[in-house]
Amino acid sequence: MNVTVPNRVFDREDVDALAQICSQPDLRPNVKAVLDAALASVRQSAAKVDEQPSAASVPAPPVLPQAPLPAPQRVDKVVASAAEYTTLGSYAWDQEGPTVKVYVELDGVGALPEQQVTFTVDDQSFDVRVHGLNGKNYRLSLPKLANKIDATASKLIRKPKRMVISLKKQGSSHWASLVFKKDQDDSKFKDTAAEDPSKGIMDLMKKMYDEGDDDMKRTLSKAWYEAQTKRGAGASGGMPDFGADL
Repeated sequence: MNVTVPNRVFDREDVDALAQICSQPDLRPNVKAVLDAALASVRQSAAKVDEQPSAASVPAPPVLPQAPLPAPQRVDKVVASAAEYTTLGSYAWDQEGPTVKVYVELDGVGALPEQQVTFTVDDQSFDVRVHGLNGKNYRLSLPKLANKIDATASKLIRKPKRMVISLKKQGSSHWASLVFKKDQDDSKFKDTAAEDPSKGIMDLMKKMYDEGDDDMKRTLSKAWYEAQTKRGAGASGGMPDFGADL
């Protein structure tokens, strides 16, 4: 006999309770047959429940150890706002053929890491920034040069005590000044050698001579003599009066 059991979940206690009812001796045969069929269905349901693992028997997923968070690193401040820069207002410049060179004295700049010295250049300007040199930041910015340059061929060269900005001209025409000027009174920049490049070089050499040792003085004297000879002036051009012991 097939008996439809309600779609419920039965456990072992349900089976035991129904089995006790079925075991009563005074049941009518038809009723007992129905109860026996129901007991069989309940036993099947209880057996499926027994096959399913209980929540307590399912092992919990392993707890993986978390990687320790990295310790916070100290970042030294090397980039500053424009108000925190010391302007490098004293420089010299010279030109030879297609190249213009700007010389800036700054002791210790050559020893700085590359990321602390930035050089930005376009077709008529350049900007040099030095960060964290003896606790200070320095900047030389010329936003409008006298003529256009080839930015891709221009570069910054660092020496132990100075920087050399090498600018490649667009063309080979002679520059009368380094920065663009509407007139003599309209310049925004103090260019000590704008009208006379040789004066700027002379000032730079004089400073190097005054601060140099005997070997430096002899080297400058020889360099001056060779430069004058190359230009056709010969030895008669003489060395400028850099010092009495020259």
